Amino acid sequence: MSCRYLGSWLVVGLFMTAAALADGHSACAKCHDADEFADMNAASIEADLRDTGIPPHKQFAELSDAQVQAIAAELSGA
Repeated sequence: MSCRYLGSWLVVGLFMTAAALADGHSACAKCHDADEFADMNAASIEADLRDTGIPPHKQFAELSDAQVQAIAAELSGA
């Protein structure tokens, strides 16, 4: 793969992660206040995001590990 194509894929991946992060925040804000995450670390938030037993969290099942980690890190303030 040439550098030009690799660079294009990296930019696409960055936009997809940013979009998922933005969607994650707005999706979380439908049910949660920002202060609910104040005492949680990123690992706890990530575990809760992945818990499909919580019906609204099923929407996160298709996110990549990196996307879930980015959302959890942002919500935890890490």
